[in-house]
Amino acid sequence: MPPLSPKPFLRWSLLALALLGVFLFFKKTEPSTSHVLPFPTDNVVTLNLGKEPPTLDPLRNTDSTSGRVIHEIMRGLTDFDKQAQIAPELAQSWQVSADGLTYTFTLRPQIKWSDGKPITAKDFVYAWKRVLTQSNGSAYAFFLFSIHNAEAFYNGTISDFSQVGIRTPNPQTIEIRLRRANVFFPAMLAFPVAVPIREDNVNAYGNQFTEAGHYITNGPFLLSQWQHDSRIILKPNSYYWDGEASERPDIQFEMIPDQNTAVTLFEQGVLDMADSGTVISNFEYARYAKDPRAKEVGISFIQYLGFNVKKAPFNEPRIRKAFCECVQRDYFPSLLKSGETPLNSFVTPNLFGYNAKLGHATHTEDAQQIWQAYLKAHPDTKIPALTFTNDYGVRKIGEILQFQWKDGLGVNIPLRTLDWKVYLSRLEYDAPALFLLTWFVDYPDADSFLGLFHSSNGNNHTGWTSARYDALIEKAAMLPNSPQRQAVYDEAQRLLLMQDTVICPLFTRRKLWLNQPWIEGLSFNSMNDLVIEDVRLKRKP
Repeated sequence: MPPLSPKPFLRWSLLALALLGVFLFFKKTEPSTSHVLPFPTDNVVTLNLGKEPPTLDPLRNTDSTSGRVIHEIMRGLTDFDKQAQIAPELAQSWQVSADGLTYTFTLRPQIKWSDGKPITAKDFVYAWKRVLTQSNGSAYAFFLFSIHNAEAFYNGTISDFSQVGIRTPNPQTIEIRLRRANVFFPAMLAFPVAVPIREDNVNAYGNQFTEAGHYITNGPFLLSQWQHDSRIILKPNSYYWDGEASERPDIQFEMIPDQNTAVTLFEQGVLDMADSGTVISNFEYARYAKDPRAKEVGISFIQYLGFNVKKAPFNEPRIRKAFCECVQRDYFPSLLKSGETPLNSFVTPNLFGYNAKLGHATHTEDAQQIWQAYLKAHPDTKIPALTFTNDYGVRKIGEILQFQWKDGLGVNIPLRTLDWKVYLSRLEYDAPALFLLTWFVDYPDADSFLGLFHSSNGNNHTGWTSARYDALIEKAAMLPNSPQRQAVYDEAQRLLLMQDTVICPLFTRRKLWLNQPWIEGLSFNSMNDLVIEDVRLKRKP
């Protein structure tokens, strides 16, 4: 980035001072390092979920809050370990044919639901048919489109589900025939949308089957209580296949949206973990990182700016380009100070497919010329708001962008915040012209980022489609990591980020967390998965 002239430097200094003032306003005493809090007397681990999960139905899950709970109560054929590597879960093993098109999964012997009934291959078939029934509205149905005829069934081209490439030769075996090779297919089956569901449970309770007292689950925990907008309590599932239920504590998820309240409760020993995101705010990250209890891991996460390409003025690629080229990413880590790393690519550095040379760099003068020419031709242009969820940390990101666009383009972009559930609904049905969003990787492959903008992806809120981009993403899915696959992903990113400028990546981030001294086995992996099933309470010394 070129050096700042004195006038912009003064402006940035004032912005930094303003943000520092906010930090000092919320600053508390330094975190305790003496660990003299009393050990708990009950067998409960209390964590902060942050907010109410929009759903616990795996079919409808699109957010990390819901996914965090679902993952503890519902599991699929595969899962990810502490190193974010794919591992067997309800399947004890699988085989793939020489042509890469047929996967055969063998279920673990004697796996059971939380009511003691056996889990069978047909439970998966029912769940996947439910996902692929378009009227059920699963935003992640595309996860199963690799299966032969799955997309055709979803679109109504065929109506006979037996024509979809899923076979169950016996209750313990599932054979899946793909329409084309997919090197990361087993990893996709770890996501909530692919877990089995009990048909009789859904038939008995309809949309209420996910409520406590109704939900029949198969994970290491079961849903004991769901006090909406307050707390969720999970208890160990005695029928979970690993046989370690007696070693596990109960899990109590509190829904505390205010991080200042949450961090105080952690310091008081009420919460057993403090993590960046639900407890540790952006402005407290640096000081908690110094705590001897602190642990960090780089996560596959991207904060990005999205454009609805169907809404003016962002229906023109040159305007999207101008707004993106005004973004000075280096200021996010310097002002937010919470583990950010500036990012131009839409693949994180820890994944194959990352290329630091792709994406728009900062070219404020060029952006100014493009924007002024547009305003001259469209003098009645209405300036849309930048819309995002009502999270304090996200608002700081919005304010930085607002300042940059004012400074670089001379445009006053209003800020609009929405409740999390309302925001998700708005993105799905009428995405704002300009929005802020985060994306956590669903499986450790670049496809989980770049596949987001495939035309079949229900989480593509930009309105942008490209047959060429779709073809590139589909081609990359068939290739092992190699120079050829890198070249395909590079071409896809040039189209997405530079030629059409559909989105503007801002930064990736590290995950920080601290456990109370009586907690062990509670951690995060590089996918931002909270590994809970290994948690144990130490005995009082």
